[in-house]
Amino acid sequence: MRYFEFRRKREERRQRLFFRQKLVMFLMALTLFITMFVFIQREEKYQEIIHQITDQGLAGRILDDPFALGADQETTVSVLFCDIRGFTAIMNELGIQDSIDFINEHMTALSKAVYDHGGVIDKFNGDRLMVVFGHEANACQSVQRAAQCALDMVEIRRHLNMLSGMPVRIGLGLATGPAIAGYVGAPNRKNYTVLGNCVNVAAILCDISTSEQILIDRQTAAILGDTINFESLTPFTIDGIDDPIEVLQLQSFTGECPHEFDSDEA
Repeated sequence: MRYFEFRRKREERRQRLFFRQKLVMFLMALTLFITMFVFIQREEKYQEIIHQITDQGLAGRILDDPFALGADQETTVSVLFCDIRGFTAIMNELGIQDSIDFINEHMTALSKAVYDHGGVIDKFNGDRLMVVFGHEANACQSVQRAAQCALDMVEIRRHLNMLSGMPVRIGLGLATGPAIAGYVGAPNRKNYTVLGNCVNVAAILCDISTSEQILIDRQTAAILGDTINFESLTPFTIDGIDDPIEVLQLQSFTGECPHEFDSDEA
């Protein structure tokens, strides 16, 4: 009897040990599964946030090569600024919440035009949008896309006005030239942007443009050649730049770029 009792207890101990081992393995597997699930969810959330706060093309580059964040590159770009005339008055009329809804609808529609023409959204600043063209194409093609994007933005805003019944007007400035493109900021927070005289010129052209005017500089017009119709306006000066900046109003865009353009031509 003692022998059988001993065997029974030994078998029970073996079964308990086996059950504990299986339980430990199950808990380890469950912990690993939960950890992987949380990690994947977090990665998807990070990618979603990156796509929301930066341009889609830049988001892909950041995710593919995050170490490229510190790489600066000198290139020829076309910079387009667009903002709303009299936005403060619009805010006073609509109120805070309706103003936010209004500007989100406005920026969503304009952003689609930017993406359709291969531009990169540099930043949103209140009612102002800054767009860059020229990272992966020759100067002629990028200026062509920028000019067509500006014209489309005017038409998009007119369409939104027709739907809303609000007489909202925008002004646009477009300039082309050499710039440094890269990521600037602190180690824990960087923004992609471009720096150069063409950025300052485009911003000023946007500031002085009136309702639905698209103002461009001479280099932009020179690149596009006979493919655009324009009107020459009064030149202006910028502190730090000796020569006056020629101002032209883009009226229409008629076709393809006439030739491959060298950034040293203008």
